[in-house]
Amino acid sequence: MLLSFAAPTPAFADESAPSEKRVVRVASYADGDYMSIDKNGEHTGYEVDYFNEIARYANWTYEYVDYPSWADAQAALEAGEVDVLSFVYRTAEREERMLFSQASLCEIYTTISVRPDDARFAFEDFEAFSGMRVGMVAGGEDAEAYLRYSEENHFETENVLYDTTEDMLEALANGELDAVANTHLGRNSQFRTIAQFSPQPLYVVLPLDRAEIAAELDDAMNRLKLRDPEFPSLLYDRYFGINTDQDPVFTEDEYAYLATAPTLRVVYDSFRAPISSTDPETGAFSGAVASLFEDITRITGLQFEFIPADSTMRPSAMPKTVTPTSSTASTAMPTRSREASWSPPGRTCAIPWRSWWGRIRRATASPSRAASCR
Repeated sequence: MLLSFAAPTPAFADESAPSEKRVVRVASYADGDYMSIDKNGEHTGYEVDYFNEIARYANWTYEYVDYPSWADAQAALEAGEVDVLSFVYRTAEREERMLFSQASLCEIYTTISVRPDDARFAFEDFEAFSGMRVGMVAGGEDAEAYLRYSEENHFETENVLYDTTEDMLEALANGELDAVANTHLGRNSQFRTIAQFSPQPLYVVLPLDRAEIAAELDDAMNRLKLRDPEFPSLLYDRYFGINTDQDPVFTEDEYAYLATAPTLRVVYDSFRAPISSTDPETGAFSGAVASLFEDITRITGLQFEFIPADSTMRPSAMPKTVTPTSSTASTAMPTRSREASWSPPGRTCAIPWRSWWGRIRRATASPSRAASCR
């Protein structure tokens, strides 16, 4: 008897899709890392990359329809001129006027941003925020989030409304504004972030009469999540991740500590090249960790005295008031929690090369050239 077995094979994105692709009209407007048009006239950004991946599961192709602003794009969607508009905050009022995707595209927070050369404001320095002239795009949920944030933290600002994000950011760059309150701008922004708050999911929306397209979208988004759950995270890091080209913004307590900090003594492993070692020619601390400390000094002004330790050194043999570099050591910088108390450290450096460096880079939060109200 001859038996044959057919091993089950996974159904890939386009195996069961019909041959004729649906043309989906996408509302687009200049929005930096979210969506924009490059120098070659091609649409680019998070939205484009995400929809290109969705097309593999939904068997779609796209026609991008450009609008001058978020408000124009939203009006076009509600009028049925386009099929989808992305990066929209979900509200009960909006649910009565448009269909929302079941799953979100990502979660984004609102920020307060200032010019890169404006050193008047520390991170969450609410006392200094009072009296700022702040730009916001009219009609957006991010503007509402800022108003709640300012009320909760007891500071008042002069608020100026704009029709478009581009006009608002131009006013900031020209010195007409002290700051802007807007959805996180993306990793390519030239502006410094001095506050972050109100993280919320953003969705794709459709006209009320596009239920069939909405069902296809939900199915495709679910299949993408099952087949490639890391894809949205990769896109988020590409377009909205930390801008490591900008230096971080510290709190007032942190700036005060940095201005008076003593030289911090740090024990390092001298035998873990290329991560951490002692240069045999100069006797200096070298390796990847040493490079991180050089950058910390450049950014913060902190000075360090490095003490090598070999593989046989026991903790009891280390110099007093010295803490070794460690991924689990606690940072010597003051905490950002307003509820927590902090006492400046002595000459012990409870470092950090992983936890502190990660904190410094996370503090950067400098996010695209424009992000519209949503």
